[in-house]
Formats: sequence, C-alpha cells, structure tokens
Amino acid sequence: MARARNIKPGFFLNDKLAECDISTRLLFIGLWCIADREGRLKDRPKRIKAEVFPYDDIDVEPLLEQLQENDFIIRYSVDEHEYIQVVNFNKHQNPHVKEAESTLPPCPDYEQAPEKHHTCTIQAPDLHSSFPADSLIPDSLIPDSGFSDSLQDHAHVEPVKKNKPAQAEKAKIMSKEIQRLFDSKFWPMYPRKVAKKEAFNAFKKHFPTSLSCDECNVIFQNMGRYLANLLAEKRPADKIPYPATFLNREDFSVEPEPIDTGEYEFVEVENG
Repeated sequence: MARARNIKPGFFLNDKLAECDISTRLLFIGLWCIADREGRLKDRPKRIKAEVFPYDDIDVEPLLEQLQENDFIIRYSVDEHEYIQVVNFNKHQNPHVKEAESTLPPCPDYEQAPEKHHTCTIQAPDLHSSFPADSLIPDSLIPDSGFSDSLQDHAHVEPVKKNKPAQAEKAKIMSKEIQRLFDSKFWPMYPRKVAKKEAFNAFKKHFPTSLSCDECNVIFQNMGRYLANLLAEKRPADKIPYPATFLNREDFSVEPEPIDTGEYEFVEVENG
C-alpha cells in the first residue's frame, strides 16, 4: 500500500543523486511511498514497476542497481527472500504515528540512523517565543502507567497492565499539559483569536492518551511548522481561517515544507 511521504528541497540539490538518470530519481521517490515505516520493502522489480510506473514501459531492475551503486538503497537477502532497505529513511521521513510496524526482516549489515527530531524557530518582529520549543508531557511527569518505556529501566518500577487508577492519572497529567501548551504556545501565536473553546477542543483531539510521549511531540512540532507557514503567508486577517478550522483540516502527523521568506527564518536543530 502506497503511503504519503515528504520530499525536501535538498532532494533536488543532491549532487550524487543528480548523477542518476531522471527515471532513477523518480523511482527513488516512489520507493519511499511503498516502503514501510522502517524504509523496507520486498525486492520485486515487476511489482515495484507496477506501483511506481504503471503507465510507462520502464525496466526497473537497472534503476534499482543504479540506486544501490550510489548507496541510496541496499538490496539484501534473508532466508532466500529478497528485500530493499532505503538508506537513512527514518532520518528524512516522519511516518504517520498510526502506521503499522514493519514486518520485514532488517538488513543484517545495516544500522538504521537514529530518527532526527527538529524544532522550528520563527524569527520575526513581535514574535518573541518559539513554537514548538517545549517537550510535550516529559517522561518524568508520567506515573507508573506504562506510558513511557523509559520507566521500565528503573529496577523499582513494576510494569502496570490495565491499571485504571494509573491510566486515569496519566490522562489527568496529559490533559493539564495539553491545556498549558495551548494557552502558552498555540493561542498566543495564532493570528486570529476567535472561538477559543472550539479551538482548544480541536487542539486536544490531536493528543489522545493512546499516543506515546514521542508521538505527541512529533504532532506538536509539526503543528508549529504548519502555523509558521501560515504566518509566513501574511494573509489579511479576514483570510486567516478560524483556529479550530486550522486545527481540524491539517494532518499534523506529516511535516510540511517550510515557506522561506525574508522575515521568517526557519531553523532546524537536533534535540540535544
């Protein structure tokens, strides 16, 4: 099943990729869409051709070889089955938080790079705060509820399964933190302040208690990027959507490409 993925401007400026045929470059993008959340897919050239080039008479095999020769993919075998690993996939892609886990075996000789988390700082007159800068719901605030895997690293913590009081405490902490982030980050920066109650209801829908801390952070960070793009567009006040409309219509599990202008500087930094 094909999936939505991100294409960043650096793709078109990659010198090494520029040495590949145009069909090879297009195939590379197609591989992202049919790979799973770990960047793996079955090495079946005919099937890949049918999914990426359904209307073209193109032999995919030499294109795959070209991508492998230039270190963009790894073709490997496990138990006599052939697979493909897209190199540095999770460094450049943010799979949907609900996307299924990979069922394909990893490449024995490949170590996936750690996921790259970014924050987006907006620098402009009258904007003195960055969004998002906070980490949503730090692990240290979560009780023994199974919400954070890091808690299991402590010897004195026993796993809790289906513990209703613990889950209720987790929901209480999340609710308080989400309210704080809405009041201190989103609402002050949104340029059209109408229907605050409806906006908060739309905001909190993006953070169900079933999500992990990391998954919540990804959504919150992407929300900031979408808001930064909206600010950069410099729309008249009456052309800016109501905050609830903005929150309801965007898929914040997908990172948008930033709009670069003279007044708004988008800076990507790795979390320390």
